[in-house]
Amino acid sequence: MKNNHKLFWIIATSVAIIGFSFVSCTINVPSDENKSSSSNNNNNGEQLYNHCITAAGLCLDGPYTAAQCNGTVSNSCPNNPNPGGSSSSNTNSGGSSSSIVSGGVAVTGITLNQNALTLPVGNSVTLTAAVAPSNATNKAVTWSTSDATKVSVSNGLVTALAAGTATITVTADGGKTATCVVTVPAWTAVTESTFGTTEINQIAYGNGKFVAIGRGKMAYSTDGVIWTALAESPVGSSSNTNIITYANNKFVVVAPVTLSGQASTSVDGVTWTTAVNAGLGGNTIYAIAYGNNKFVGAASNGRIFTSTEGTAWTAVADSKFPSGMATIHGIVYGNNRFVAGGGSNNDNNMVTSTDGETWTNIAYTSFGKNTINAIAYGNNKFVAVGASGKIATSTDGTTWVAVAESSFGGAIRGITYANNKFVAVGANGRIATSTDGTTWAGVSATNSTFGSTNINGIAYGNGKFVAVGESGKMAYLLDN
Repeated sequence: MKNNHKLFWIIATSVAIIGFSFVSCTINVPSDENKSSSSNNNNNGEQLYNHCITAAGLCLDGPYTAAQCNGTVSNSCPNNPNPGGSSSSNTNSGGSSSSIVSGGVAVTGITLNQNALTLPVGNSVTLTAAVAPSNATNKAVTWSTSDATKVSVSNGLVTALAAGTATITVTADGGKTATCVVTVPAWTAVTESTFGTTEINQIAYGNGKFVAIGRGKMAYSTDGVIWTALAESPVGSSSNTNIITYANNKFVVVAPVTLSGQASTSVDGVTWTTAVNAGLGGNTIYAIAYGNNKFVGAASNGRIFTSTEGTAWTAVADSKFPSGMATIHGIVYGNNRFVAGGGSNNDNNMVTSTDGETWTNIAYTSFGKNTINAIAYGNNKFVAVGASGKIATSTDGTTWVAVAESSFGGAIRGITYANNKFVAVGANGRIATSTDGTTWAGVSATNSTFGSTNINGIAYGNGKFVAVGESGKMAYLLDN
C-alpha cells in the first residue's frame, strides 16, 4: 500500500510503577514530486508515471505508461493532493495494466453493434458503441478510420467514399478499443453481355429478370451477370430501339421499325407479343412512364403519346413543347403527376401533367437551354439530369433547385431510384450516387469498368445495380 503526503509517528510507551518515558521515531515517505521516475520503468523499458489524468478530470493512480493512459500522464494530481480515485494496479511483464478505481469506475471494455459490414459508395450507416461497465465514470469515446479516402467516420456515422476496405476503430478510456471492417464493393464488368460491340441503349428489371436492348438485339438475365440472347428479337434486326420499361406487370418496348412504329409487350421478358402498328406517325419514343392507369411516352418532335396497354399509342393534343423543335428524352410519374423533360432551342424544356393528357409548361428548371436527358422520382423528390453534368431537384415537379456539384464533367444520360438511393450514369464511364439527390458521390471511369465508354442506362433488381452502355458493355454492383 502506498502512503503519500503522510507523516507517520511511531510512539513507543513504557510504563513502570515508578514512572514512564517516551521513545519516538520519525519515518519520512517521499511525496509524488520527489519520486524519481527516470529509473521507474517497466520490463519493456517504458517510463512509468504515478497518475493518469482522464479527459473527465479524474486523476487515477498508476503506474501508467504514456501509451496506457487515455489522457495525460503525470507524477502528481494538479490542484488535488488527494486523487479522485485511488487504485490498485497489476502490471504484467509486457507492461500493460488494469486498474480498479475507487471513487471512479474504470472502463473495462468496449464493443460495437457491428464488427464487419458492406457499404456501397454513397451509403452511410451509424455504428453504436457500448462502453463497459455501464456505470463507468468516463464513457467518452473517439472514432478513427484506417483509410479516410475509402471510408469516413464522424461520431459513429460511417460513409463509404470509394471502393476498397477500411477499419473503423472506436477508443474508450484506458485505451480500450473495438473495430469494424468496412468493405466498399466495386463495380464488376460483365464478361459476356451477348451484344458483342453493339451499343446497349437501355435496361429494365421486372418479374425477376433484367432485360436489355440495343440495335436489333435483346438479352435477359436473372442475376445481371449471366446473360441469354433472344434468338429472335421483337425489335427488328435494324431498329435502334431506345426504350424498354417494366410497369403494370409487363415489359414494354417501342421501336421505330416502321413509320407507324412497332410496340411489343412481355410478362417474362422472353415471350413477346408485337403490334406492328403502334400509331406513332413517324415519331420515336425515348422514355416511358406509368401512372394513373396509363403508359405515357416521351417522343421526338416535342410529342407525347399515351397508351392503356402499351401497344396502341395516341398522341396528346398539345404537349406544350415546340413542335418539331424538341426531343423529349425523359419522363417519370411521382407524387400524383407526370413530369417530362427534354431539349429545345429555348428554355421550354419541362412540362407536368396529372393525367398525361393536359400539360403545363414549367417556367424555370435551372437547365436553361441544356437538354434534360432523364428524370427519376424517389424519397419524395424528383431529380432531373442532363447535358453538361447538370442536375436539379424538386419536391413538387414545378419548383426546381439546381445541384451545385454533380461530380459529372459531361452529359448525364440516365438515372434511377432504388434501394434508398439515386444512381446516375453518363458520359465517359461516370457513375454517381446520392441518397437525397443533392449531395453526390462519384465513381471514377476506372472503377465503373466502362473506361471512357458512355453509359446509357441503369436498373436495379435482385440486390444489384446493372449499368449498360456503348460497345456492348455492362457492369454490376452488389447493393443488398
